[in-house]
Amino acid sequence: MEKSNVLSIASKSRAKVLPWADDPKELPIYSISDVAQALRMGEGALSDWTKPKIRHGRKGENFDPLVLLPEQGLADGRLSFYNAIEAHMLLSMRRRYKVPMLEVRRALKKIRETEPSRHPLAEYSFQKKGKHLFLETIGENIDMSQGGQKILGEILDEYLTRIERDTSGVAFRLTPVLPGSGLEVRPVMMDMKYSSGKLVIMDTGIRVDVVHGRYRAGHSIEKLARDYRLTEDQIKGAIQYATSKAA
Repeated sequence: MEKSNVLSIASKSRAKVLPWADDPKELPIYSISDVAQALRMGEGALSDWTKPKIRHGRKGENFDPLVLLPEQGLADGRLSFYNAIEAHMLLSMRRRYKVPMLEVRRALKKIRETEPSRHPLAEYSFQKKGKHLFLETIGENIDMSQGGQKILGEILDEYLTRIERDTSGVAFRLTPVLPGSGLEVRPVMMDMKYSSGKLVIMDTGIRVDVVHGRYRAGHSIEKLARDYRLTEDQIKGAIQYATSKAA
């Protein structure tokens, strides 16, 4: 068999195995540290979300990871753009309502059984109907009295507005939440069209870590604004985000 034919067959075979062959948003492009820093959260929690949990005893339960990585083993523990969105949504429950992760696992398991998907929290179907199933399942297992379910629903809605989608409902941009800020504060974004999905200043391809690195090295905000042809407020917003306390 000719070498070109062998390569062609191997390429086709590999495309069947790798979930990111047809969707760049499945590409394993981020480390745990990349996503944790981008979302201003602890690496330990994010790492825990990528691992299965097994509860032992009379109520032993088996769960898939909260965040399913691209082809475990092949991706070498790296995360995709969809995984970053899932982590963003999980943060909404942890930061603002302190929902026990065991209950989140139970609710997510029920959603996956109803709507087979690798990334239900990142899909448009979650925004349209999956959210309601999620809230119902959470409410069955923990006390959500005194308007708790309504509050959690509002929090989920707030974080869902940070996911921008195209006309077909496919996510293309994530604007992470600055801890303690309001909806109007959107200094940074993650978008596969800019800097390979790295965290950048809003509506630009300028990486936040590069700007922050130069600022730490002694470059003034005025100089950075001139060099990148941005406003000082844009530079300040990026630096404030990069230096905010992880939650």
